Amino acid sequence: MKKNQSVNKKHLIAALFCISAAVCFFGMSVYADRSESIVNGNVTGSVSPSELSVKSGDEFTLTFTYSSGLSDVRAVKAVNIWDETKFRRIKVEASEELKAYYFDIDRIGYDDHTAGFASPDGSPMPSSGSIMYTYEALGDCTMEPSDISASVTVAAVTSENRAEVTPVSSVSFAHAAVLVPEAAPTCTENGHTRYWQCGVCGKYFSDAGGVNEISVEDTVLPALGHDWDDGTVTKEPTVFSDGIRTYTCRRDSSHTKTEIIPKLDDDPEGKYIRLYGSTRYDTCMAIADRLKKDMGVDTFSAAVVASGEDYPDALAGAYLAKMKKAPILLVNDAKVDAAAEYIRSNVAPGGQIYLLGGESVVPDSLRGGLAGYDVRRLGGCDRYETNLLILREAGVADEDILVCSGMAYADGLSASASGLPVVLVSDNLRDEQRQFLAGTGSWQYFIIGGTGVVNESIEQSLKVFGEVTRLGGATRYQTSVMTAERLYGRDAKSVTFAYGLSFPDGLCGGPLALNGRGPLILASANPSDNAAAAAYVRGFKPGRVYVLGGASLIDDNAVLSMLGD
Repeated sequence: MKKNQSVNKKHLIAALFCISAAVCFFGMSVYADRSESIVNGNVTGSVSPSELSVKSGDEFTLTFTYSSGLSDVRAVKAVNIWDETKFRRIKVEASEELKAYYFDIDRIGYDDHTAGFASPDGSPMPSSGSIMYTYEALGDCTMEPSDISASVTVAAVTSENRAEVTPVSSVSFAHAAVLVPEAAPTCTENGHTRYWQCGVCGKYFSDAGGVNEISVEDTVLPALGHDWDDGTVTKEPTVFSDGIRTYTCRRDSSHTKTEIIPKLDDDPEGKYIRLYGSTRYDTCMAIADRLKKDMGVDTFSAAVVASGEDYPDALAGAYLAKMKKAPILLVNDAKVDAAAEYIRSNVAPGGQIYLLGGESVVPDSLRGGLAGYDVRRLGGCDRYETNLLILREAGVADEDILVCSGMAYADGLSASASGLPVVLVSDNLRDEQRQFLAGTGSWQYFIIGGTGVVNESIEQSLKVFGEVTRLGGATRYQTSVMTAERLYGRDAKSVTFAYGLSFPDGLCGGPLALNGRGPLILASANPSDNAAAAAYVRGFKPGRVYVLGGASLIDDNAVLSMLGD
């Protein structure tokens, strides 16, 4: 063999792509000036995998391999016939050792069924290699190796006699196995182990070579589930709306769930609690029952009893009720037995029962039904003396003092819910009142009402004892709101509405309002009377709302309007 003789490149390419007469053609035409012969090498290989499922638009690769066992290889031809209605060829590639020998087939007039490789300078080529065809699926289908007509022919120069060998095709549907790293499971999502997935057929493998096929179920790491904490109240329930308790997952704080906390009370409107009875005395007991519930006790340790026919003693008794954590109960001659029965059922035996006023206003016959209780009467010659007896019994020291008219109830109703002692006055301060005030050590005084109910003479007399502030509006309703704003501000937790044109329900409401840490405000069915109350209440949205008395006094529309509904 003449190793230094160059090969006619053009003729080699032409010879490479001849058809059935390849053996003779290679021998006579290409190497006419050489004694060697061109032979076809037998190509071996296998088919793997058995089939390939693709969808329209998917790309996949067919790999043709050859291993000729020949030396001095000078040319390789790969012919691939496919269904052009189903697939479109995109590109042809070769293994690294074969890349340098690839010829642009289109340039020399051959169709793209064929890929050719030849030595450009006559030097030997690799005796084995791989040729890869990449296609695009034009529709969904499943392809098997039998669907492909393919062959690989290897041409070599040899000094031996030429021999004709039938080529054997070797086609591989190559898996494009891509590593999918392990993903840890979360509370709600499954994770998975590390695996490889073919980008063409979608199959799963445990190895990078795409040999050991597995199912997707084999890769699953189950979700961990939530680990909820004990929950936090993120919205307090009110009479307006349900509250919310929020739970947070200990594994992932971004995961939360909520639970409804029911409204404080399931009244029909879901907005407020109306407390009333068929009479003022029944209403009083309903208010006392609600106070007991709010205090969280089974029985009271004391009770304050006042006349249901007049108001002054009960106004003064609100401070005593506060100090004794007691309700205010109303009574008259006809309600003695009912009052005694309520006390026996709701005040612990041995408890203190305070009768406010003389026997003419709170019948002494009540004592007969209260055996086993510590019954004390606090009654003076008039309402002003009774007022001082009550305050001395309660004990007043270094507290702000409210000053109200002893001849009008309206302003005193709001004052009674403040938790501060109330001093009732007439036209002038009495000597005994001066003595009492001097002994309290108090220095801050609030006059409740305008000069028409508590005159300027009283105001000047009080200045001897300390600082005096008047809280008085144009109407009793405005005065009520002014008192609430000054004594509670916008820190109130509740509000209690009482009828502004009569006193009984409001008399008993002071302890309830005070326990709820909110003011008692006068209202009516007239929207103009309630304008100031509405503006105040909407400013702090109370968590609990009480309405004292039936709807004939303050109807539902009036209440809802004040609440902003």
